[in-house]
Amino acid sequence: MPGTQVDTLIDAGPLVAVLNRADAHHAACVAIIRALDSPFYTTLPVITEAMYLVGARMGWAAQEALWRLLLRGDLLLQHPSREELNRMAELMGKFSDRPMDFADASLVALAGAPRALACIHGGPRGLLHLPPPRPRAFHHPRTVAAGSSSRRGRRTWRRT
Repeated sequence: MPGTQVDTLIDAGPLVAVLNRADAHHAACVAIIRALDSPFYTTLPVITEAMYLVGARMGWAAQEALWRLLLRGDLLLQHPSREELNRMAELMGKFSDRPMDFADASLVALAGAPRALACIHGGPRGLLHLPPPRPRAFHHPRTVAAGSSSRRGRRTWRRT
C-alpha cells in the first residue's frame, strides 16, 4: 500500500497491541501501522477504552505513551455529528445481543459516513485490516489533532 494515501480508522485493540510488546498482535499491528501511508483517525470513546485497557494491563507508563501519540498528532480525534450519534444509538440497539459497545458504535458510525476509510480493528477473531473499496481523501472539519495540525504522509509511530 505504500504510495497510496488512505485515511484509516483505528480501534482500541490495535492501539493497546502497539503499546504492549507482550500482546499476541503487537508485531502485526506495528507492521500494518508502519506500512500504511495515512493519518490515523479515532474517536474519544476508543481512546477512553484504550486508556482504561493499557492502564489496567501496564499502568501509567503505557497511558502516558498513548497520550504522546495523541499530543504529537499521530492519532486524530473525530467528533461525532448529530447524525452519527443517532446512528450510534441505532447500532447499539440493533446489535444489543452482540458485543457492540459505545466505542465500537462510534467507529462503525464514522466508517458508515459518506467517505471511504480503511479500518484497523482488533476483534474477537484477531487483527483485521479492512481497506476501503477505493481510496478517497477524507477531510472533515470536526477532526482534532491534539497538540499539532493534521499531518499527512508517512506515519512514523516512533517508540514512545
